[in-house]
Amino acid sequence: MIDRRALLVLAAALPGIAMADERVDLEGVWRSTLGGGGEQVGLTFAISGDRAGQLTVHDPGGADTTPLRVTSDHADRIVIEAAQVKGRFEGAAMSVARLEGRWIQGSANLPMVLTRAP
Repeated sequence: MIDRRALLVLAAALPGIAMADERVDLEGVWRSTLGGGGEQVGLTFAISGDRAGQLTVHDPGGADTTPLRVTSDHADRIVIEAAQVKGRFEGAAMSVARLEGRWIQGSANLPMVLTRAP
């Protein structure tokens, strides 16, 4: 006899299992901000099809650009590194237009949400 409860649990888990193996199309422009109050810094991640791109940091003093590289693009583990500033985004895809994770740079480990620019 088939245990219906076990089948329901398995059916509910399958989409999550399938998503773990899916690659996310990260090509395009993604935006986020870090910090709070008057100390906010805007970040723009421009990623090309070859998994490379530019990170532009916008702060009150202007804008600086540094190269970046996507080192993992699986839905459950996305890593975008900016080696020049020793920083990286580590997160996961919540949808095709939203990534949630952390910005890690030196001793900083801050929550970050990236949204795809239209």
